[in-house]
Amino acid sequence: MKHDADDGSTDLAWQRALRQAMAEPQPPLTDADAGLKRLMRRIDETESEAESAPAERRGRRRSGGPLVQWLVAAVVVEAIGLSVLGAGLLWRDAAPAYQTLSAPAGEPATVALRIAPAPTLRADELQALLRGLELQIVSGPNAAGAYGLALQARVASAQQVAAKVAALRAAPGMRLVEPVGGPR
Repeated sequence: MKHDADDGSTDLAWQRALRQAMAEPQPPLTDADAGLKRLMRRIDETESEAESAPAERRGRRRSGGPLVQWLVAAVVVEAIGLSVLGAGLLWRDAAPAYQTLSAPAGEPATVALRIAPAPTLRADELQALLRGLELQIVSGPNAAGAYGLALQARVASAQQVAAKVAALRAAPGMRLVEPVGGPR
């Protein structure tokens, strides 16, 4: 590509002016020494103020005003409340808040079986079934709808209990049939 003489001379003149401008020292944008001197003066003034009135400042720190006093009181009340709640958790009753269907607490010692009939099973049908198996209701219904049954015979073997469990499980309308004390 061919250049005209006019274009080259103006370009050359511009580059020379740029080189001369770059060669000249530039004035600093900020005076670092002056800024450092101002900072040191302010530090010295602050130190002298702190030394001249230490008692006055300590007094102001202690008297925070009514808002600070209310906040301190609120923190103390909260700490006492948390301590009371924590102590309550440590000394609470460790007994569970639930009771299983096989738990013997609060029932006659004669309970041998636990049953939970279906809601569709009528009371007369349940009584007829239990009479035929020589069983009687001795407790219930509890919150789960379960009844405790006792054998009419004073002494029953494990085979007799197992036979009655099998017969109740085979009967229609029984949701749960279990011997008390676990499966036998």
